[in-house]
Order: sequence, then structure tokens, then C-alpha cells
Amino acid sequence: RTASARPGQATMTESRSTAAHRKAVAALAVLALACQPCGAVPSGTTEYTNVQIANEEWSPETTFGNAKANLQIGVRANALNSFQDIGFGYVGNAAQHKPPAVIAYEQTSAAGETKGDLVFGTRGSTSGSTAAVEQVRIRSDGTVDVESVRFTGSQIGIS
Repeated sequence: RTASARPGQATMTESRSTAAHRKAVAALAVLALACQPCGAVPSGTTEYTNVQIANEEWSPETTFGNAKANLQIGVRANALNSFQDIGFGYVGNAAQHKPPAVIAYEQTSAAGETKGDLVFGTRGSTSGSTAAVEQVRIRSDGTVDVESVRFTGSQIGIS
């Protein structure tokens, strides 16, 4: 059992023509991208392959968001306003390099097992020392911020 996203296979439709809605749809489409493994090409091969993550459980997951995540990124520290993130894009040689695109979880509460927001960011500069800035935030209450403007699900076509 493998799960693999392939470029060009994901399709999204747009029901509104506002720039903010188009940006939100584009940011969410990032979730369908294929990942390429980092490092050297494995011995005996001539090209990279898509990363595939398999769950060897015999019974497939039937509940969204349960404890058996195939891949989980995080830290064991319970720190308010901390980020656990994934960077995308060119990796330069400079020690100050920051990724040009980021998807991150920001912890907004340290109570219990925590809660937080999903944040998408990009940078508008070609300088590797410039950090990505927030473009879209999906808050833990379900609202969406696009360039700091908050929308409810019904406003962006999600019921």
C-alpha cells in the first residue's frame, strides 16, 4: 500500500474570481505536489523517484486525523507560538539560506495536547537570506486568513 502524489494529476476548481480566493486555492493545491528525495542518487539508479510512504497495517485508516499518521512532523517540546515546518524550493550554498516556500504548523495553545494553525508562506525575493512570509493561514477554528484577511468556509466555497 503506497500513497504517491504525481505532478499534474491534482485538479482543483475555482468558484470565485477574487484574487484572495485564487491564492487560497493555489496554496491548498501545494498538498498535491510530489516530493523528491534529498541527497545523492541511490547506487545503481540514474534518477530520483517520488517519495512513497506506506502504512503496513492490514486495516486501512477510516478516521481522518487519528493517531496513526503515516508521516508526522513535530517536536516533543510543548512551546506556544512555535513552528514545525516543511521548506520547499532551491537549496543554495549560503549558510543563511531560507526556503522560498514553507508549509508550517504554528502552535497557538499549550493546553492539553495543544492546538494550532496550518500556515502557507512564500518569499517575494530571490535572496536566499530572505525568509518566506505568511500568505494563507488555516486557523484551528476553520476560518482562513489570506494576506491577513479572514474568511469563513462558506465565503470561500467550503461547506
